[in-house]
Amino acid sequence: TSGSAYHDSSGDSLTIPTNTVFNFTGEFSVESWMFPMTTGVTVGIATKYVGGSLSGSEWYFVIDGANSRLGIALDNNSGEDYFTSATNSIIYNAWNHCLVTRVGNAVRLFVNGVLQGYNTTSRVLNTTSTVVTIGGNNNYQSDLRIVKGGIPSAYSTSATTIGSSIFTPRSEEHTSELQSPYVISYAV
Repeated sequence: TSGSAYHDSSGDSLTIPTNTVFNFTGEFSVESWMFPMTTGVTVGIATKYVGGSLSGSEWYFVIDGANSRLGIALDNNSGEDYFTSATNSIIYNAWNHCLVTRVGNAVRLFVNGVLQGYNTTSRVLNTTSTVVTIGGNNNYQSDLRIVKGGIPSAYSTSATTIGSSIFTPRSEEHTSELQSPYVISYAV
């Protein structure tokens, strides 16, 4: 990519107003290039989340600072599924391509094209009027892409073995293969 956004630890983030296109009712993917700078700090990649409120939250995709790994939470009124990648799968002070996909009940977490987490859930997500927040907590971020209703073909896999190399992350902006389920691309 040609640039990045810097989110310092004083609450810098991008907020997208409420829109039903961010209500994930089926397949989706969320990806971004992240450059986390402080260990032990949870970094928001993209979230539709209200802290302490299952009824107000749907999903949040983060770098879980406690164990240097990715985390994805899927919420509804009856509870939350929180899945993580392998411990220490994130490299600090370096660019990491972070991706979560959900196809059917399968949830996969990838770091730099390597499958680092696999779980299944039948949880149907809330549909809320919560805003989407991008970034936060001392990191650089570039080339966020959210796809609803499917996932890009390069990320399609039936693999479940942690450590399997699945794809080579792109180094250029996503422009040529924008599909109808495409929701947002945040490239700076």
